[in-house]
Amino acid sequence: MKSLMLLWKEVADQYATWCCTSASRDYEEVTRRVENEGLSFLTITLPNLCKDFEKALADEQVTPSLFVGFKKRGSLPLFLGGFFELVFDPETAVLRQDCSIEAIRAIRQLTLMYGKILLPTSEERNQDASKHTFEPKQMSSILTTLVKVFLTSAVLLGCFLVLCFVNWIYLSVITSSFQNMDQAKPQTDSAETLSLSSVPGPPV
Repeated sequence: MKSLMLLWKEVADQYATWCCTSASRDYEEVTRRVENEGLSFLTITLPNLCKDFEKALADEQVTPSLFVGFKKRGSLPLFLGGFFELVFDPETAVLRQDCSIEAIRAIRQLTLMYGKILLPTSEERNQDASKHTFEPKQMSSILTTLVKVFLTSAVLLGCFLVLCFVNWIYLSVITSSFQNMDQAKPQTDSAETLSLSSVPGPPV
């Protein structure tokens, strides 16, 4: 653990020199919280802080809902505060027009350094994770429900298609019948005309 902390301090001091600020209090905060929370502060809490930081960059301002779990001065966190103030205005929490690209790199580097390191998790976190996993019986029940829903939807769709097909045949038959009636009508009129013309009229 000491080697991880010393590496973090070395990187923080280097960036602080480049950005003309100080990271001594940041290292004290990291030390205190690692003692209280364990390495999860480095591997989980700091990467989550970076997510909030990136959201603030995208929104071009820091909102009160960000950086939960960190002490603040206004809307900006005190942790890495020297770097944050080079990116966001301390008074308005809005992105500075002259924001420091180096300070942005520093915050991302110092919060993501151990984000992907593989370390054993605590029993408490394992128990919490197990609460959100499904047992085989639960999975079987969920799959059964999904299959029932799928089959019901398939049956309803099939019935709908059959009804549409029956209606189409019915309309086709009716349309055909009307067409035949229209074709037969002129022939009947012609036959009647011929029969009438063959009837002898009164002598002239």
